[in-house]
Amino acid sequence: MANKRRANGEGSWWQLPDRTWVHQITIGRKENGSPERKSFKGKAKAICKQRKEEWLAEREHMKALEEASKQEDAQKEEMQKSLGHSMESETQFKDAFMDWLRLYKSPPTRKPSTYASYLDIYHTHFASAFDEMPLYQISPDVIQEYYQKKQLNGARMDGRNGGLSPKTIRNHHMILKDFFTYAQSKYKLPCNPTLSTTRPEVVAKEMRVLSPSEMQIFMEEVMKETQRIAILTDLFVGFRVGELLALEIADLDLERQTLRINKNLIRVKTEALSLDNPNIRILNYDPKKKTHLIVQSTPKTKTSNREIAISDGLCELLIRHLYTLAHSSWPNPDNLLFPSRAGTYIDPKSFEI
Repeated sequence: MANKRRANGEGSWWQLPDRTWVHQITIGRKENGSPERKSFKGKAKAICKQRKEEWLAEREHMKALEEASKQEDAQKEEMQKSLGHSMESETQFKDAFMDWLRLYKSPPTRKPSTYASYLDIYHTHFASAFDEMPLYQISPDVIQEYYQKKQLNGARMDGRNGGLSPKTIRNHHMILKDFFTYAQSKYKLPCNPTLSTTRPEVVAKEMRVLSPSEMQIFMEEVMKETQRIAILTDLFVGFRVGELLALEIADLDLERQTLRINKNLIRVKTEALSLDNPNIRILNYDPKKKTHLIVQSTPKTKTSNREIAISDGLCELLIRHLYTLAHSSWPNPDNLLFPSRAGTYIDPKSFEI
């Protein structure tokens, strides 16, 4: 009896030595014209057939999804042509900017101090200028006008009248430039609007050296201060205030005659803190407080981790200071080099040199 001829699409069947059935079908042609085939295995023909039908159904489903996606993209492209901008770029600045901050500028990716500075700039400056604007409306002219206004009346963080300094405006520009670079891809902006703007030129101020009489007056005033040793130390070595006030007694190496900087004391807003950040120690945490003092295990930059040689005069001054600490009634549970009278860290904002 002659074998029955297979119909188109029925495929072929055969059994392997272990009696497993194989069902093979042709699903198209390769680039060289040879047939492209798909095989299905099972202990019974029915299982092979079921697996083939499931695969074909999934294939049709994926084709339908791909076609729907193409139609959606075509509709978006048509809509973009009619609107003159992408649908994604209708996102308001406040939503896009805060998402960017959260994803790329918040701890532990960045230090709490850096994140806090971004939040301050946003709330004090960017929010009133751009918050309700959709991204596509923020053109180079809009940003240039923002720079111009800030030069004239800057809403300075120190509360003084007048415009922001050229350096501050350039800092704002770098933040906006970074954000809009991200927004170009995320929200399909045609360009980065900050690139066509101009910023004020930063002119370095000439340093003035105190005259001998001025220095004498200054030193007399310094010696009246409770923290005069801390002030004099800072004058000798030029540490940042937060680095100076984070120093512990163990950071002073009398044998090597050095001071080691490996941490920084700063005050930041509570919203900028990450409680599980291993690189910070939060002092007296209270979620109801607006700000907190924190000790960062790394100073301002990577190169800020350093060991500084100190002069014989400063070393002698610090030895006397340690003797005074050891024989005073001041508590010092954290073994700070410059504790307050209460034995706590001195807030950098209250330490004026």
